[in-house]
Amino acid sequence: MLNSATRDHFIIGKPIITNLAKKQSTLADLFHRALTALITLFLLTATIPFFLLIPLLIKLSGSGPIFYRGARLGLNKRPFIMYKFRTLQPDAQQIIGASLVTEKNKLVTPIGGFLRETRLDELPQLINVLKGDINLIGPRPERPEIYEHICKNIPGYDKRFGVKPGVMGYAQLFTPHSSPKRLRSMIDRLYLTRKRTQTQELLLLAKAIWLLARKAVVLTWKITTYTWKWIIGKAPLKERRELRRTQLKKACAFIHPLEVDSDFREIQCRVVDVNKESVLIRSRYPLPSTALLLRLENNLAPRSGNTPKRKIVYCKGEMSIQRPTANKRCIEYVIDIEPITPLNEFKYDKYFVLSVIS
Repeated sequence: MLNSATRDHFIIGKPIITNLAKKQSTLADLFHRALTALITLFLLTATIPFFLLIPLLIKLSGSGPIFYRGARLGLNKRPFIMYKFRTLQPDAQQIIGASLVTEKNKLVTPIGGFLRETRLDELPQLINVLKGDINLIGPRPERPEIYEHICKNIPGYDKRFGVKPGVMGYAQLFTPHSSPKRLRSMIDRLYLTRKRTQTQELLLLAKAIWLLARKAVVLTWKITTYTWKWIIGKAPLKERRELRRTQLKKACAFIHPLEVDSDFREIQCRVVDVNKESVLIRSRYPLPSTALLLRLENNLAPRSGNTPKRKIVYCKGEMSIQRPTANKRCIEYVIDIEPITPLNEFKYDKYFVLSVIS
């Protein structure tokens, strides 16, 4: 026997609250789809000049198709065909296989580098949005072979398949192309676990459009300026290998054995130079020859104000080379390093390796 309060929540044995929740969820989904479609149509209309200019530039830069069509994993790992402006050589897919594109591959076309850097190569994916394959904002869809060989064993990676992928990923807004998959997965997973309103999604989309538009304007201005100077003979175009290396003036390392040793006092050293695999440090005191733990610190000049920004990276290290300095007052060490997490690897690349290139 149901009392009056309980009867108010049931009709013919079905809970009203559950039905109302499902109805509200369905209405929210319909509103989201309609709003996404309207925004996508607006973006397609606004980017018509790019759809006319980019194919022409692709054809002028070499032979091959204008568009790239590739399989990607979407919601619940269902495969679909994704569209992009082609940025690689026509036979790139056969060459790279189940690996990621890197600078060593040398497969990016002359115009492809600009398109990839500004994300303009993603514009044809607006068609995928209209087809319902992806959303405007969401984790980036992955190639099936990359998922099987690289991403499958990343903890928590499969959570991204619980939502539709997006034209613009959360991690893409904050990391460059070369960022580790584990770092991007961590950022995507962090965003997916947070509840988001429709307003927050729109603000994120607006931020993505603003950042990409600003980057496109800046890169276009730089290319135009360098090209003009090259034409009038005032300045040659620089290649990346011609860039000079500079010293890390405000970088230091704090070193102690990887195994806990209460009797060992942490040694502060000066960081002289770095590369992708190792660091060159200078110390007044001898370092242990065992496995090391390094805390690297670099004080970067601020864009505004007088307070420098300190960036810290933690790495494991092994001694490679030991030699005295010219005045024999200090000892120089070359230490092979390995950042302890993907986030530390990203910070090391951005705030240390790139800091020595000018």
